[in-house]
Amino acid sequence: MPEDISENTIDIIKKIETGECTLFLGAGASVSAGAPTGDALSALIIKKLRHRGDWAMSVDQAFSFFLAHHNLLTVEKFIQEKLTDLSPSKVHEMIPWFKWRALVTTNYDQLLEKAFANELGAAQRLIPIVNENDLPKVGYPLEECVPLLKPHGCISDFPRMSLGIEGIHEAKKRRRLMFSYIEMLHLAGPVIYIGYSLRDSHILDMICELKDRLGNRTDMLFVTKQDTSRKAIERQWFERTLRVEYLDWGFEGFMTYISEKLRPAIGPSKIVPQLASCRIITFGNISYKIGRDADGEWECWIDYTIKQRDDYVGIILQTKKDSLDISEYREVSFELNIPSSSPQKDAIEAIKLEGYNRVHSHKIDIRNLTRDKWERITLNLDKFKGGVRALHLRQVVFTDNGNLGLVKQGYKVGIRKVSLQ
Repeated sequence: MPEDISENTIDIIKKIETGECTLFLGAGASVSAGAPTGDALSALIIKKLRHRGDWAMSVDQAFSFFLAHHNLLTVEKFIQEKLTDLSPSKVHEMIPWFKWRALVTTNYDQLLEKAFANELGAAQRLIPIVNENDLPKVGYPLEECVPLLKPHGCISDFPRMSLGIEGIHEAKKRRRLMFSYIEMLHLAGPVIYIGYSLRDSHILDMICELKDRLGNRTDMLFVTKQDTSRKAIERQWFERTLRVEYLDWGFEGFMTYISEKLRPAIGPSKIVPQLASCRIITFGNISYKIGRDADGEWECWIDYTIKQRDDYVGIILQTKKDSLDISEYREVSFELNIPSSSPQKDAIEAIKLEGYNRVHSHKIDIRNLTRDKWERITLNLDKFKGGVRALHLRQVVFTDNGNLGLVKQGYKVGIRKVSLQ
């Protein structure tokens, strides 16, 4: 990214990886999916009212005038026409890759719902909270579920959207418990605001009030996108006056950054469909990344150096809950990619199938693999040492140590499409 990041901002971003952050999305976060900006929607409303198109006002003000001239049903149908057919953008589709403490949006569209529905391996199950009757659902385990709070309503909850200045004021009364829960999220962990601007006075009022009440007990990050002339002015106000971290990356820049720099929680379950929860074991030097290639295929790369013979590295892919009965499976298969720049040995130490107090391993022969190309390897389960049929599988481990490799030699391996068949 083109600008320096403060240490506090780095700490906030790192907490995304551990599922501690709340993501709070405004209208600017829907623009990448083809939704109108707040200013564009305001202009459309003013044009529909047959007023001059250059009458500058916020979208909340525009909706207030709209409601003064038309009934609620007409206004809500207008919104549905603009938002119903939107499809999630690529950056929306990155959100289910990570675990969140909560998602909050003042948008009326269903882009987040669609993004989670499209991603079958989402790290969490989305639980929409549109009105106070839905609030008991926030008690679901956060490790498995993430609440999506929509305090201003949703096109799915027709006709109860909160529109205009008076509508938002009314929402704070009718959905008081929901707003209270959102305020509590600011104590539970960092809150990242994306897609808002200085025109969103109701959001800024809330931030000002929370900072006044909570002070340094809450961390907030405000992500926006401004031209260079406005950026410097806004940054100083957010950081010095409001005491909120500020990034001029925009929604797309921010989500692209975290997808490249953080380890997505979704990755392991997409690499091994039957497994989830990935972690690293290492006594050497290693870098490790899960991500998607240009075609959307999940892959995992390890880049490592073993310092001495008894050092090792490993990628552990664990069962989601209970151990897995593998008596009905015949083989384990996966694809490896070994770059030509990595002076690789003849074999990777082992792929291990581990149960409770039982380990079955198999050496991976890589002599016939084409460098810089994904090659399929299939191993018969009956060939694993010690017999594996009765094993209740707890984890699959790709491991390497100094027994077969050159000490202090750097190695790189890509792994993907792991499956039991």
